[in-house]
Amino acid sequence: MRVSKIILTILCFAISDSLVQATEQATAVIKELEEKLVQAREDIAELQRTLRAAANAKRAMEELGLPALQDGGSGPEVDLIRAQSLSNVFREASKKVIPATVKVQGRSQRPTVNIGPGVIQRNQPGLPTPPPDSMGTGVIIDSKGIVLTNNHVVSNSRQVDVELADGRKFSVIDMKEDPRTDIAVLWLNSNEPLPTAGFGDSDILDIGDWVLAIGNPFDLDSTVSAGIISAKGRTFRKVERGDFLQTDASINPGNSGGPLINLHGEIVGINTAIVSATGSYQGIGFAIPSNSARWIANQLIANGRVVRAYLGVDTALITADIARDLGVAPRQGIVVTRVFEETPGEKGGIKRDDVILAFNEIPVSTPEELEKLVERANVNEQHTLSVMRAKKRGEIKLAISEMPAGFSPTKSLIGERAKPHTDSPIGLLVLELTQEMASRYQIKADGGVMIMSVVPGSLADRSGLKQGMVIEQVDTVKIETTQDYIAARRRAPLSEGFDFHVITPEGKKTINIIRK
Repeated sequence: MRVSKIILTILCFAISDSLVQATEQATAVIKELEEKLVQAREDIAELQRTLRAAANAKRAMEELGLPALQDGGSGPEVDLIRAQSLSNVFREASKKVIPATVKVQGRSQRPTVNIGPGVIQRNQPGLPTPPPDSMGTGVIIDSKGIVLTNNHVVSNSRQVDVELADGRKFSVIDMKEDPRTDIAVLWLNSNEPLPTAGFGDSDILDIGDWVLAIGNPFDLDSTVSAGIISAKGRTFRKVERGDFLQTDASINPGNSGGPLINLHGEIVGINTAIVSATGSYQGIGFAIPSNSARWIANQLIANGRVVRAYLGVDTALITADIARDLGVAPRQGIVVTRVFEETPGEKGGIKRDDVILAFNEIPVSTPEELEKLVERANVNEQHTLSVMRAKKRGEIKLAISEMPAGFSPTKSLIGERAKPHTDSPIGLLVLELTQEMASRYQIKADGGVMIMSVVPGSLADRSGLKQGMVIEQVDTVKIETTQDYIAARRRAPLSEGFDFHVITPEGKKTINIIRK
């Protein structure tokens, strides 16, 4: 009997071990399948974008009556046909949009005249029009007279005038603005339908795609320039909620607010800014993607303001060095670095170090992707976050609400009194490090200045400096504050070169800066 009990005990232990092993194997298989499912979803989305782009290109060629070129052709005649076909596409696309592209002029003063001591008349017929304080471009998106442009073109203007390509002029009768995205919508008083331009799908754009920028650079009406999409998902420090397309199509002062179009003559972006040491075009321009601009415009038209939903959390990219500890692959989701008090995220149960994998079953891999999905979601409704907490998958169901007017994670991140410093000679924007900033960028540092922006093509960029690095020392001078950095840089001439001792998520390194 005793032997039977021993055998039974041994069998139970064996079965238990087998069950544990089977459970571990099943868990590993499930995790692998989930990772493959995420990758499959991304592959499907990429395939869908490619198919839409191909269909749009084919449709554009057919509507323009251009012959399809077969692969394998060569020689000067074939090259000439291809060049002429592209020229025809540029021409037809421009013709579609130029009539709807307008000149926008903003004035901070209204027409006045001094008719005697202390007596000034305003808004009287025939008074001289003061020169514009700002000049840019816009595009008509509704035949009733609705114009889309940049907010910085018309902000602080008491009077805004619009001139069409055919010479007709209108005064703006109403205007709604969204400074957070640098978008403004203008209303014209027209008794007849106006020419319009339609929107294209900016999500299907890819690096290398042809685009045309239309505007009024330096007051030169209806100027068209060609280029390609150089990059996507760029951020720009002057725009709080930026997710820009980068293009090398020529953009100059006066182009702001004008359309960036695809070869089908559809708006795929709103030209907004340039990076330049001279103030003029140097090959790097930025445009707000059309899908974002259209959403903002629709909000302003319908509500007079933008209704944005929010979670109230700060997040960061998942780098290779922290991915294993979190139980995910690099760029598989984003990690929560801070949960703000009295926000939907806190009330819904989001915790610091949670990994957000998806929002309403749509995978996310960058903070910007989550921000875009959340802000366009319906407020006061239940939404689902797929998360990884302590290496265990789960779901959080929560109701999100409208973002309060004064809420800005960036302000909380850097502090209200923090002032950035621009190191123009090398192309850097630095800011005194806070613990919140160190947490967001996964940096182990007690002091220094963080690199908030690097000008593309600058000396800093060419030397290998990146956004998110912390400069803790310049040559032998330890950096604690922005003033320390400014003083150290004054003693570090570019002609002789100097060393930046920086901290990155991967560790410490030394980067030599010298003008070559």
